[in-house]
Amino acid sequence: MAKEIEMQVFSVQHVLVEGSLTIVATVTDHPRVVRKWINNVSNSLQNVEMKVIGLDAEYMERATGKIQRAAVLQLCLEDDVLVYHIIHAPSIPGELHNFLSREDIYFCGAAIAGDKQKLEPYNLDLKSIADVQTKIKIPVENCDKPTPSLFDVANFLLGTNLQKGDETLALRSYGWEN
Repeated sequence: MAKEIEMQVFSVQHVLVEGSLTIVATVTDHPRVVRKWINNVSNSLQNVEMKVIGLDAEYMERATGKIQRAAVLQLCLEDDVLVYHIIHAPSIPGELHNFLSREDIYFCGAAIAGDKQKLEPYNLDLKSIADVQTKIKIPVENCDKPTPSLFDVANFLLGTNLQKGDETLALRSYGWEN
């Protein structure tokens, strides 16, 4: 008889220094936790006319002759974030397949076409995507880049002037598949 082992789930709250925004992040590699997060978010979206979920993926390092795929999938609704270590997941829940393929939900991110491609090896298909880098017009006095980064877009929308520190570079170049 199979026995389900209880997995530890981390729920971390962060408070932005420049505001009172509290973000709850659920970090997991367990399909049951993903199912629960999707169920909660789906319930929150039931009566919402414009359904929008933030999406980002962190990739495995490129290996010669191998398809580059997502190591971490991040989904966000308002202040509720799921950080799913998909590379270590024992399985991909059907609820995630169904959720990402819903045509009534827009999944938004920066360079999201790349994220969509990196999720395909898991047979995950994003049906409705929007790239915030091209959809949100930032006045040139706020950002003079032809294509603003997600960091630039977030600062503009939040009205903040957050800065990237050295730890950000270290985090971005981290081996996400570990």
